[in-house]
Amino acid sequence: SRVSGTGTSVNGDPSTYEPFPSDLQAVFFQILGSEGGQYTRPSRRDSDFMPSIGLQYDLTPDLMAYATYTQGFKAGGYAYTARRNDFEPETVNAYELGIKGTLLDRRLTFAADLFRMDYSNLQESTIVFISGSPVSLVQNAAQSRSQGAEFNATFRLSPLVSLSTDLTYLDSTYKNYPAGACTLLGVATGCLSQNLTGKRRAFSPEFSGNVALNVNLPVGDNEVRLSPSVYFTTSYYQSATADPLLTQKGYAKVDLRLAFGPSTKNWEIALIGKNLTDKTTAGFRQGITGSNGTILAMPEPPRTVGIQFTLTR
Repeated sequence: SRVSGTGTSVNGDPSTYEPFPSDLQAVFFQILGSEGGQYTRPSRRDSDFMPSIGLQYDLTPDLMAYATYTQGFKAGGYAYTARRNDFEPETVNAYELGIKGTLLDRRLTFAADLFRMDYSNLQESTIVFISGSPVSLVQNAAQSRSQGAEFNATFRLSPLVSLSTDLTYLDSTYKNYPAGACTLLGVATGCLSQNLTGKRRAFSPEFSGNVALNVNLPVGDNEVRLSPSVYFTTSYYQSATADPLLTQKGYAKVDLRLAFGPSTKNWEIALIGKNLTDKTTAGFRQGITGSNGTILAMPEPPRTVGIQFTLTR
């Protein structure tokens, strides 16, 4: 239960805790904008049977195919928020079919797979507005499906140069979520809930990946290691409300690492550049209380350059 009071132990020893009288608790919670009282389910015990099976077949000495099935489970619990927020267990049926191996006289190493994850009672963290104030809650979406394909590979162009990539296609949508949180515009117009069935989940871009080049150039007894890379993503929602106002547009960021040292890597000095094109992006977005349509965005690091020195024994 959620009660207010005082205690003498900073470590939370319950024997030192003295609850306030009920009338004072009501005043205290009102000042904090929080809810007191008992949770809907004051205690819980969750368990589940989680089987998994995998099959592997060697097509050739350098090529292997596999298939797996796994049933997952995440227990229910309580979220520490301004509201009495408890949630039920989440389950998932996960399937994967893939192939991996080496080709071209072992110059190419690759892995590719197809996957599908069917969630029931998905535990979704979202922000809802209660009496005009944003409140973070964990809710159970009825059903969700994440499926797609992944590919990663490293191709050795020469003994000194290699190219690597990781690519992902993702289709992650709610299959049945009739009572989701509202968009900011919906909140401003009196929305209490919205049907998110068929909508994409948050932080689930359709396409994402990276491409990197690695070059090692001998310089006397040492070598120069040059590693430029590009990370890209298509647009994605940043809130579990499918809100166009809380969307990060697609972008690409360029990084570079230039290092010098012996091939044994006993020591190394490196110049590291991140986001060299100074692309402006946000890691999170939410609405601002009392200012409908105004968005608070938490920016990610701009262009940064640093020097790194490494010494190993």
